[in-house]
Amino acid sequence: MAPRLKGVDGRAGLTLLEILIAIALGALVVTVVYSLYHTVSATVLGQSARRAPPEQAAAALDQLSRDLTSLFLPDDEEGAFHLDPGSAHAVSGSVLRFCTLEVPAGEADLRWAETVQVAYRLAEDEEGIRELRRESRPLVGPAARTGPVTNVLARPVESFQVKVHDGTAWQEDWTKAAEKTRPVMVRVDLAWRQGPSLRTRRAVVAIPAGLVFTSRLERASSSSR
Repeated sequence: MAPRLKGVDGRAGLTLLEILIAIALGALVVTVVYSLYHTVSATVLGQSARRAPPEQAAAALDQLSRDLTSLFLPDDEEGAFHLDPGSAHAVSGSVLRFCTLEVPAGEADLRWAETVQVAYRLAEDEEGIRELRRESRPLVGPAARTGPVTNVLARPVESFQVKVHDGTAWQEDWTKAAEKTRPVMVRVDLAWRQGPSLRTRRAVVAIPAGLVFTSRLERASSSSR
């Protein structure tokens, strides 16, 4: 048996073999704990990655639905309801633009609502990943002179397709300047790739009738520029 080491006070301490065994056991415990942590982390991250696209798609369509239910139709071309199929754009996908009433977070009184123009479109980030963006710009006030505020609603996104019902049939193009028919319903299909599968979530929103931009608000918008 190895002789025990003696401390400065003369009492026997641990042998060299006992110290080596303690170090080996400590290293083994650390290895097991790290392996368990890595496995749990990878599982949680994998579940989050699989859950993120569906949750983002649902939240994005909820936001779009809220904007559409508060839609109003200005009596001018700049703020008119606009749907472009987007086939000529760098990133193919529908481009939807319209005016809506936006109530600040935490407010329930519509008197605090802000008139904004919003646009939904697909774009690519620096890494080439497609994402659905919402651009908003106030129609009145000092902020109307600045650029739009852009929020990323969902990524990665495979496709964003919008169709508008005019009361007779579904249309994928609503860009004619002479178009006087009001949109009756909007159908949105948002698709993302999950592994080898292509998943799609759809929202169909009825457009409230009679929401027309008043001339008083138009004059206020013109005078603020």
